[in-house]
Amino acid sequence: MHVKDDLKKKINDKVGSCIFWFIAMLIAAVATFIWRTKVAFFILAVTIIFFILLLMELCLVCFKAKKMLSDEKRSSQEKANKNFARQEPEKNLYEVLRDFRNDHNERLYDMAERLGIKSWELSKIENGHEKNRKKVKEVLTKIENAYDLNGIEMATLIFGYLTTYGEDEEVE
Repeated sequence: MHVKDDLKKKINDKVGSCIFWFIAMLIAAVATFIWRTKVAFFILAVTIIFFILLLMELCLVCFKAKKMLSDEKRSSQEKANKNFARQEPEKNLYEVLRDFRNDHNERLYDMAERLGIKSWELSKIENGHEKNRKKVKEVLTKIENAYDLNGIEMATLIFGYLTTYGEDEEVE
């Protein structure tokens, strides 16, 4: 927040300076028109130069502020995308199944073979490609019963599946 406040202050200072030099330039232009001396032309030229330099500085500060805001917006968007990805049902399903693999210290497909589940069926569920709700529930129930999960991971898996595919019996 300190950097934003500093940039706001710089922008306000530059705008104030630009207004001052614009007014000075108008006064110098009127004086040059009235007196038409070399000194008046010199003062007009100096005020125009300072006014242009201050406008360029103001533009640079504004570009810096715009870049900072876009970087902040991009980082907040990336953070929101990461949070959404954590809540995305298919990713949730994958993470829970991957945690099974890590928690039981053996490959998930070996677990499936021991339970009589074909590895390609489990792969379809893990990747979110299985659309048959009865099939998914059957496989998840086998995993829950075999590893005594007390319904916690099972509920997460079913929630992820239902959120992804809905409550219909089959979605094809």
